[in-house]
Amino acid sequence: GGYGDSCVCWRYCISTGFYTDIHDLFQYTALGWGNESGMILGTDGMMYGLNPLGGANGGGAIFKIDPNTDIYTDEFDFVSANGSGAHGNLMNASDGKMYGMTMYGGANNDGVMDLFDLTRDMEQPTAHVKINSSAQNKCRWNADGSIVISGDSAGNVNLLVLN
Repeated sequence: GGYGDSCVCWRYCISTGFYTDIHDLFQYTALGWGNESGMILGTDGMMYGLNPLGGANGGGAIFKIDPNTDIYTDEFDFVSANGSGAHGNLMNASDGKMYGMTMYGGANNDGVMDLFDLTRDMEQPTAHVKINSSAQNKCRWNADGSIVISGDSAGNVNLLVLN
């Protein structure tokens, strides 16, 4: 649904039944589009999500929505060197950092895992981990975000311990 039949970020009020279209992703492809995942509530009270396509560099984007104003903001644009094709859901860890994965990009187009600190500038990840296998397509974290298990398209499993 939405503009170009792509994807819409929306809000629904249960008590009133009122639906609000906040942002049509395909209408503004430079801000990211093609979303296939949900949004999460950040430790800063903002809603965050991933777009695998579009953004300023065409490699996808991390976006946020202010739930008080319904303003959509493109927070980070992926490029091939730091990953592209953001995939899966973002995750907040108890340390205030956000974790996520890309399916492609990095040194051999293998995909990378980036760590963002929501309490700081979102222009650069605070950690960047290259995954040496096929495109990553599944990821799970433990409760505090210190251990990440990811699976790839070749059936390999990667265990990452983050400090």
